[in-house]
Amino acid sequence: MEKLFLPYRFKFIGYGLFLAGIISGYLVLEHHYMPDFLDVPVFAVHSQYVKKTVMGMSQTNLMDDFALLFTLTGLLLVMFSKNRNETPEVMGLRVKAIFYAVLANSFFIIISILFIFGIGFVKIAFLQLFTLPAIYLVIFRVLMLRSEKT
Repeated sequence: MEKLFLPYRFKFIGYGLFLAGIISGYLVLEHHYMPDFLDVPVFAVHSQYVKKTVMGMSQTNLMDDFALLFTLTGLLLVMFSKNRNETPEVMGLRVKAIFYAVLANSFFIIISILFIFGIGFVKIAFLQLFTLPAIYLVIFRVLMLRSEKT
């Protein structure tokens, strides 16, 4: 199973992409920063802004797309990169962490369905793109720290 993981150096690339994605997302959401050079025509399976496009070309600004891609790709690279010392015990902690992360994320989704409505739910659903890998990384780090103390 260890062969499925990326080499350790990909963690640094992942952290860099994650940071770039968070900064880009902040600029888009808080300052509405959308540079003109990223206004490009793209092929869209479905797009609906002023007019609806199905399986055709659509004009869009890629800044928000890059923010999402960088953030998610960065989290996944960190998540699936080996630790410096990858042992069978670490692999057991990984399995435990993914179990707890799926459980916590599912609980978060259920609570959201029951108590959040309208545009708030859309925002929470959007947030769900990042919560599973983020929760996994936090739980895995906590489990690693606990195992190092013993």
